[in-house]
Order: sequence, then C-alpha cells, then structure tokens
Amino acid sequence: MDEENEAVCEQQAQQQDSAAAAAGSPVAGCDQQQQEQQHTFQGQEVLVQVLEQQQLLSERVKEELTMGQLYWQQERHICSQLASTQPGREAMLTLAEIVAAHESKSFDYRVLHLLLHGLLRKPLDEALLAFMRLDEMLIDIGDDLTDYEDDVMANSFNIYRGYIHLYGKDAPIKLAARISHLEARRALLLGQLPVDLQHKVLKRQKEAASEEGADKWVFPDPILDEPAYKRHVRQLEGSA
Repeated sequence: MDEENEAVCEQQAQQQDSAAAAAGSPVAGCDQQQQEQQHTFQGQEVLVQVLEQQQLLSERVKEELTMGQLYWQQERHICSQLASTQPGREAMLTLAEIVAAHESKSFDYRVLHLLLHGLLRKPLDEALLAFMRLDEMLIDIGDDLTDYEDDVMANSFNIYRGYIHLYGKDAPIKLAARISHLEARRALLLGQLPVDLQHKVLKRQKEAASEEGADKWVFPDPILDEPAYKRHVRQLEGSA
C-alpha cells in the first residue's frame, strides 16, 4: 500500500508537469486535490480481515493503521504541493505539516512491533516502544537523506525535501537542528530502559556505526529547481 500511495504521488507530479507545461507555470488542479483526500488501497480490507482472524487487531493496531491512513493522505497532499511549487518560493506548506508527516511515516514499524507482541502473547513494553519510535524517526531521516534525489524524481515525501522547499539552501542547518533535538530525546528514552536492554541497543548502534559513512549525517546539495533537475536526469537517462 505504501508503494501504491507513492505511485499516486508520482502520477500527481506527472499530471502537474503536463498542466504546468501547458499553462506556463506550476498548477495544482482539482483532480490532485481530490486524490489528496480520497484513495482506497488494494488489499486494505484483506489485511484487516486477516488480522481479525488471527486475533491481532487490537485497539492499538487499529490506531496505528489509522495513523497510516493519515500519513498517506498527508503524503499525497504534501507531494502535490511540492510538485507545484519551487523550493524556497512561497511553498504552500508549513513546518508543522512536514514534521507531522515525518512523525507519522514510521507507523508500519510500530504496527510490526505491536503484532510481534501479539504473536508472542506478551504485554506491551511502553518504554521500549517509545524509544523505538524516536529511533525509527531518526532512521527515516537517514534514509531520506540517502534517497533524496530519487524521491525528488518520484515526487515522494522526504523530510529533507520538505525542509528545502521551506528553507531553501538553509535546509541542512534547519534539519540538523531537528536531528539534534531528536537525538537528545532518544538518549533520554534510552536511559529509561533496563540496563541490559540499554547495552544491547548501544552494541547494535556501535555495529551500525562501523559501516562506512554510517557514523555521520551527510546532507546532499539542495535541489533548488526540481523541474530543471528532473529534465536533466531524464536527458541523461535518454542518452545512456
């Protein structure tokens, strides 16, 4: 369903590119606005039915699935706006919208955590779930930095892309400040876990940091003219 939603966002960008070419400027049409609000996913009902049959559809799982629906709606709305405006030029988005979408994005991890607890018939470890939520948000930022150029091409939600639309060339500094804030919150939550679990987390973090480039945040150069960048990439692909 996540890939299906991303395909909708990419289709929005293609439609807006065509409309912009005809009108001579970026356009956000009614079709895009309707798609932002309404979309039924293939397999959605089947997923719920299977979880019910397996007695795994708890209220918490329902809440996270609802959060997923909200995230996909946010993604469609935000990506429609990103495709119709230029970075740093009166983006019709707010920081609150970008941050809210980012915080909702890792709902699939949270669903998996809840399902694992359900399958093992174990009570929820709220302290661990709270820590994992922060950790996943930071992982998502790292993934977004790595996938930034691809997400521009596909018109996918990407927190770094959102920051660039809001802040232009100052986006790396602004996002670095958010990363520092999240890292501080994660450290506090880590300290609330049992000592043995803290050691396991720190061991895993050390292992991950040993991978090349994994011990630092790398911010790609901001793309300040997305249409021109897309045309350039497509020309290169066409000549390859």
